[in-house]
Order: sequence, then structure tokens, then C-alpha cells
Amino acid sequence: MAKYSFQKAVEKTTGISSGYRPGVHALKKSDRSTIVVADTRLLDGSVDIDTAVQEKYPNENRWDYAIGYSGKVCYVEVHPAYTSEVSVVENKLKWLKTWLKEKAPLLDAIPKAIPAFVWAQTGKGAILPQSSQAKRLATLGIKVTRVHKLQ
Repeated sequence: MAKYSFQKAVEKTTGISSGYRPGVHALKKSDRSTIVVADTRLLDGSVDIDTAVQEKYPNENRWDYAIGYSGKVCYVEVHPAYTSEVSVVENKLKWLKTWLKEKAPLLDAIPKAIPAFVWAQTGKGAILPQSSQAKRLATLGIKVTRVHKLQ
């Protein structure tokens, strides 16, 4: 499979092809504060996966965003930080991985950032770093944070 840039991979993916935005402009304004960018010149763009595929998968737990940075991609879920929501975020990750494999192989072929999957916590709750929930999420490759720095 040919290697595509983040923008081309998004534009060639059915369902999200018109969702590419430069920088982090695909993120809802209320969600942009959850991402800090070390060097804006390295941003490859972003896509709001959740909004783009909502009509096709209305009853699924969909992942929010993909952000291209320095030739890699980071998947960000902006979600309330309550322990009762851990299983929801786990289901969102499962959906994302299946969707990438089956519907977005060009996007899936882009190297993943480290960490690749980020839960940007919102609200008054928090998943504490040493909690069993945080450890479970870490085994799935999900970083839990309030603000994620792309670097």
C-alpha cells in the first residue's frame, strides 16, 4: 500500500473525505484547549471522525478525532472523566480500531504517534493515574490526561 500524507489519507477515505482541516481546526472550539502543539509547523491537519461518520454509525460509540503531527497520527477522544465512562471509552477504541482496519486503511497505515490513543478528560471527574481504571486503559494503549501535548 502506498504511503499517503495525513491529508491525502483522509481525503481518500470514504465517509471522512471532506472532513480534513488544516491544523487542529477539525476539533470543536470547546475541545481545542485539550491539545497543546509544541510546533504548529509540524501539524499535518485534523479530522473530526465522530461527526463525519455519525450518520452512518448513529448507534455506535465513535472515536472523536485524528490529528496528524510530524508525519504521525494521534487519535484523541474528548470525553467526561468519570470511572463509569471507562467502558464507553474502551468501546470507542474498539470501534476505532475496527473502523481503521476495515474502512480507513490509508489512515491506519500512517505511523502512530506515541501515545497513539489519548483520552482528554473533561468535566469535574478524573481517572486518577494510579487507579485500576487508569492501569486498565494503559494496557489498551490509552493515555489519560486533561491536556495532551503533541511533540
